[in-house]
Amino acid sequence: MKRSRTTKLCGCGNRRRPKHTDCRRCHNERQRRYRQKAKQERERLGRINALLGSKDAATRLDFNAKFKTDWVEVVHKDGSSFRGLVVGYLPAWRVVVMDAAGDLSVAAFPQLQPNTTGRASINPRPRVGPEWMGVTMTARCPCGAARRPGQNDCLKCHRERQRTYREREKAKMFRVLSQWL
Repeated sequence: MKRSRTTKLCGCGNRRRPKHTDCRRCHNERQRRYRQKAKQERERLGRINALLGSKDAATRLDFNAKFKTDWVEVVHKDGSSFRGLVVGYLPAWRVVVMDAAGDLSVAAFPQLQPNTTGRASINPRPRVGPEWMGVTMTARCPCGAARRPGQNDCLKCHRERQRTYREREKAKMFRVLSQWL
């Protein structure tokens, strides 16, 4: 008994490539979009790197003349403030300040005041595991799966935590860029 071979079509109506789900033209268009998106992401990361790695000499000299240390207090227009460490110097008398949680903010010189109450500790939460607190670890993760050897969670929970961390860091970078750009 001979099988009839039917021609499978792409979404655009052309014949598919062998062992693929799309035609050559649709594949090329999809790859072009993929490369364009990757290029835009590289350019975005380049702007972030330039923002964080900027060392404007004139701004740095003016900052060092006005402030004795890189620890400053940033006062917003609404009266709220936070203490942080200056990690970058931007043109037009603007600086990048990292607060105690590690969030980056762009602030102008008029918003800055010397930090007279002491340093804000960057990353104040010590890394304390259950073994230092006298808690014995069980063989199971809180989700019920087996823990990874020498770790405190399973691979699924670890990947989920990493994913949320990456999303949070990406949001921080977008916030910093939106202030600057």
